[in-house]
Amino acid sequence: MQPPYSNSHDVSLCRIDKHTCGACCWGPNIKRSHLVSRLRRQRDLFRHISSAGTLPGHARLFLHEILATRGMNLLWAVLVRLPGIGKRRKKTIAQSIVCPFMGFDNDQETCVGCMIHPTRFEGHDVRSAVAFALLPGITCGDANYVCTGCTRFNDMPHDQTQVFLNAVTALDWYEYTQTVRAFACTAVVPRPEATSESNCS
Repeated sequence: MQPPYSNSHDVSLCRIDKHTCGACCWGPNIKRSHLVSRLRRQRDLFRHISSAGTLPGHARLFLHEILATRGMNLLWAVLVRLPGIGKRRKKTIAQSIVCPFMGFDNDQETCVGCMIHPTRFEGHDVRSAVAFALLPGITCGDANYVCTGCTRFNDMPHDQTQVFLNAVTALDWYEYTQTVRAFACTAVVPRPEATSESNCS
């Protein structure tokens, strides 16, 4: 369950050298313990609605979203539409939300990935139609979206990209995601002896 993701740039930090990043798929305020529980549960739920190589229909994907969020997306969908407070509430939600279609890619829980990524289903892309479908203004990026971190990485000289890759060698998926998030905000290449938990405001 680990296809080679790709985008329009030379290298994607989403998946590189056995590292996987989920910075675009959960808010910066999510604690690791909560995130581990969510990704594990969402992986297991998705296995029940999907069969190998077959993308579930929209009805099943909608049901998965409701079950994965325990119905909270229904509540948030109402809150973000309220006059006056909806805009502020939307920003708060985005900071602490986890995409219901993000999960662990394996039973060892060493990498993460989008469970409905088009590379899993012969290029069939339904992400923008089903991910956060109930929440206006909170959506999955379009098919060609490339994060700031990836853009900066691909614009760096080769020797600097090697410094970056050497610095993240020993990081797990969570530490790596935090490092990519910080790099996207600051453009500071990480040092091997320290990783940053910084996030953009």
